[in-house]
Amino acid sequence: MLLIVFYLSEAFTKIAYYFHAGFHNYSALIKGGFILLSLYIALVNFNKKRKSILLFLMIMSIIFLIGQYTFNTNGLNSNFFKNLIYSSRYIFVFFLILYFIDYPFKFKSKMHLKVYEKIVLINSFFIIIGFFFNLIIFRTYSSRFGFNGLFMVPSITTFFYALALTYFSYQYIKYNKNKLELLIVIIASLLVGTKALLLFLLLTLIHLFFVKKIYKLKLFYLFASISIIVIVSNINLIINFLKNKYDTLFRVYENYDLITMLTSYRNLRLKENFIPVITENWSFLNYLFGGTDFVKYRVEFELFDVFLFWGIIGSFLYLYFYFKKIISFKKIVKFGKIQIVFLLIIAMLSGTYFNNAPVALYLLVVLSSLRTPN
Repeated sequence: MLLIVFYLSEAFTKIAYYFHAGFHNYSALIKGGFILLSLYIALVNFNKKRKSILLFLMIMSIIFLIGQYTFNTNGLNSNFFKNLIYSSRYIFVFFLILYFIDYPFKFKSKMHLKVYEKIVLINSFFIIIGFFFNLIIFRTYSSRFGFNGLFMVPSITTFFYALALTYFSYQYIKYNKNKLELLIVIIASLLVGTKALLLFLLLTLIHLFFVKKIYKLKLFYLFASISIIVIVSNINLIINFLKNKYDTLFRVYENYDLITMLTSYRNLRLKENFIPVITENWSFLNYLFGGTDFVKYRVEFELFDVFLFWGIIGSFLYLYFYFKKIISFKKIVKFGKIQIVFLLIIAMLSGTYFNNAPVALYLLVVLSSLRTPN
């Protein structure tokens, strides 16, 4: 039920925004309500597991306040409430753990996986329909190629489909099923149009290539040979197609360089925003506990953003708990471990992963499918 509610909140947010409604952020409203519900359930059903998470959340809240207060000499800055929203996004996944205290999803039924599959396929349907009919409401960007279905921002779609590729790939490897669904997800991933997702798709296909030992199939070499011939024969057509579809990126390449194009200006923000703010605006306490105008100074290289927001102590504590309570590699099958490493690679390059609250529930669902046998 929670999966359906969260997805619908994203859908209503995008639809309301598209039609210029007076209020559109239903996603934040639902997640804010869930945080309150999670806290209420934790206090009513208090136990040792919940105690450790609540203590962690209290400490992170104190670190956040110290960082914000010391960033400006005049106390809490004018962007405190915007930063507070980002703080809640960073720790939202822990409220999910607070709610599902027996994580990772120790359900007798696999209903949550069936619901998740349907959500992925429904959104993929909207992406494909959006592509064929060029529907603006389903577009990822306003100025370049890409379709994201009923998700509001590209970063949500990127990690949503990275997780979907991981889930359906594992279903294919482990149970030899969901082949059609995997193909649909691959097609949808190509149509999303984000560079990070294309990189993740490439890494996943290479992973599948070796796991399924496709290199042993004679048919693969025939298909590869035909593909190379077709590509070489139509190279100019392909280049013109890519220039047309990714015109904005091509102009960035012409005006700047390849690194700036691939990182979408993040390398410039690192130089122009991140370094000056920590060298000129930070006190000793900020180095320990972070503190910034996050909207203005974030880089969207994930580790730099975590450090900027939480500082040395806050970052260490946050990442320690994250990889202890959320992504525990020792509880994940080998295929899952490698896929999660791929996920973290694109997170480091594209940012907006740890503070991506809408993706948190889908992450837990996929991790539940990758659990090692007890």
